[in-house]
Amino acid sequence: MRYQNDIKMKEKILFTEQQKLWQPATWVLSMLLLCIPFLFLRGVIRQWVHGIPFGHPPLGTATLIAIAAVLFIMVICLILLLFVIQIDTVVSSEGISLKTFPFHRSFRLYRWENISAAYVKRYNPIKEFGVGGNGIRFGPRTQVYAVSGMQRLHIEFKNGKRLLIGTKKAKELAWAINKAKEMNINNQFKI
Repeated sequence: MRYQNDIKMKEKILFTEQQKLWQPATWVLSMLLLCIPFLFLRGVIRQWVHGIPFGHPPLGTATLIAIAAVLFIMVICLILLLFVIQIDTVVSSEGISLKTFPFHRSFRLYRWENISAAYVKRYNPIKEFGVGGNGIRFGPRTQVYAVSGMQRLHIEFKNGKRLLIGTKKAKELAWAINKAKEMNINNQFKI
């Protein structure tokens, strides 16, 4: 199993899940983003070919071409980033590991002894996060990694911070957390 080598731990792996950000909503967002540089390209054509000035005051044709090129490159880079983002979650006998590629190059292990509660719960991403719905978000006391699914793993740490991880495998994840609790009977945490 590839996680065993990537995590480099001796513990027993109970659950793995890989989620990608690339979903139908991402396709729609990508197509909308691609419209932006094409609006400037349209302005270049109107100004260069038809002599209709673009902007107030009108921008030079070279400036319009440069803006369109820079916007196009930025949009392509953003779309490629959306395409490669993935969240890997692993539950093991030592704790819960999380990796968000390409931002994290290796797994971050959250040990059971630092966790006061861990449970899976259904949620409404639009109600809780607004129009953006799912996403990767950072707050002063809470981190959220939710790119798909209507369920998420709530992890509450002994220091009062929280980590929320989206999942499409809620039943398997809940089973793995219960199994980890049995394996770590000395560490008292709530499920």
